[in-house]
Amino acid sequence: MNVNKGKPRISLLISLVMVGALLLSACGSAASETEAAATTEDVSQVIVVQSADPSTLDPQKAGGSAGGNISFNIFEGLTKQSEDMKEVLPALATEWTAVDDTTWEFKLREGVKFQNGEDFNAEAVKYTVDRMLDPDEANDSSSFKTLQEAVVVDDYTVQLVTTQPDPLIPAKVFGLLILPPQYTEEAGTEEFGQHPIGTGPYKLAEFTPNQRIVLEANDEYWNGRPAIDTLIFRPVAEASTRLAELLTGEADIVLDISPEDIPTVEEDKNVHIEAVDSKRVPYIGMDLLEDGPDFLKDVRVRQALNYAVDVDGIIETILSGYATRLATIYREDFVGFDETLQPYAYDPDKAKELLADAGYGDGDISLKITSNGEIITKGDEVAEAIAGMLQEVGINAEVNPQSYQGIRDMYIGGQEAHVGDALWVWNWGSREPDANSPLSGTMQSTGITSYLRDETLDAMIQDASSTVNTDERIAKHKAIQVYIYEQAPAIFLYDAMDIYGVSNKINWTPRRDQYILGSEMSAAE
Repeated sequence: MNVNKGKPRISLLISLVMVGALLLSACGSAASETEAAATTEDVSQVIVVQSADPSTLDPQKAGGSAGGNISFNIFEGLTKQSEDMKEVLPALATEWTAVDDTTWEFKLREGVKFQNGEDFNAEAVKYTVDRMLDPDEANDSSSFKTLQEAVVVDDYTVQLVTTQPDPLIPAKVFGLLILPPQYTEEAGTEEFGQHPIGTGPYKLAEFTPNQRIVLEANDEYWNGRPAIDTLIFRPVAEASTRLAELLTGEADIVLDISPEDIPTVEEDKNVHIEAVDSKRVPYIGMDLLEDGPDFLKDVRVRQALNYAVDVDGIIETILSGYATRLATIYREDFVGFDETLQPYAYDPDKAKELLADAGYGDGDISLKITSNGEIITKGDEVAEAIAGMLQEVGINAEVNPQSYQGIRDMYIGGQEAHVGDALWVWNWGSREPDANSPLSGTMQSTGITSYLRDETLDAMIQDASSTVNTDERIAKHKAIQVYIYEQAPAIFLYDAMDIYGVSNKINWTPRRDQYILGSEMSAAE
């Protein structure tokens, strides 16, 4: 078989075309070895204020952007992605090749050591995969449902074997953060989650839960010591308090700036706003399990809920326009996004008609919406607005606010406990411009936050995810969009923007994947 060696930057969409012919590979270059930013002056530390803290620093268990902000500074994957998530770049792997339909081979970077001195090699990759797939570890492997095993070829060559063709593996292994086998085993799960060690540009210096996490620059980092000495991450739940810390100089980067606070930030000469399209698509989840509410089992009711919600009004009034309306959970950059599929119109009369057709009159349906202000931007206000709109069409709706960790505990893997409400504010962020991740995580029966059991949809998702030919993959994803649009297993909302307040003393551009990386910061000139 002939294999073409490509450039170190690979378009994710182009990669799907190339892998169809089993001709995808990537190789490193001298430039990638020295890409750490240089600064003209020293900034000793950057303080980042986010809305929540991870409960563990184990990268296989710390989900969400709060956990990722720590994990992706301490650890590295085999690949990494460009800031706009459109290109796959070398990281701990220097090149990769599709050996056959279900085997990807990665050449590993030599001379890399973990922060405790352990060697990075193929055995470390195999250990990481084995641990992630171990059912006793309760790790988040939702992005790697097709991954079957890692096979060591030699010290610096490893093969990832999948259960079906998966053209997204090179992009997915950005999130396969490699662990040091000896230390991880000796430390044990709990200790490793408190004192993690990786190969990345920063080392953990302090972890005081719910107070602060301090990362120090790794002097021995293989790609050069980062310019910023210290990163401090602090959790502050209240948006007004985060804003105050930015304006008083107590914070250098503040996440989740409220849209109405943007003018206040723009008036301050010491700070500025950075906004970027988010990888996370908010939506309102529905409990469609067998023992869930009977009224949600009727597709007419589910469609009525969508017609009852003025999503455009929410975008304009609550988000100040900082979002893009979507017809389903597909982002506009997803492979196969169907721009001809129009979102549900705001039509309360249509909603009432559908409810009546389903046999429900005013007050016959009562429900709660679990909400949280951090799980999506202004999540509590969005939930309150939706509850009010549902009341307008005769549904008794109320909001059930929860803490960030509380709502995650209720709905992530909570199908068996089943303690959630009929509806809930939720989101899913995909690190790849492909719908496989949100579909498999939120709508396929085995999804970690799926409360839907639909054999037809399961089969469609499975078929699309294993399709290598790009044209065929696009067609199958368009068919999925039409199906979930008609079945309405969620109240579809929008693609929001991530809004940051940033000190003028640093140069930093936010990434679409939401991860705040110290290696991408420098002092402002």
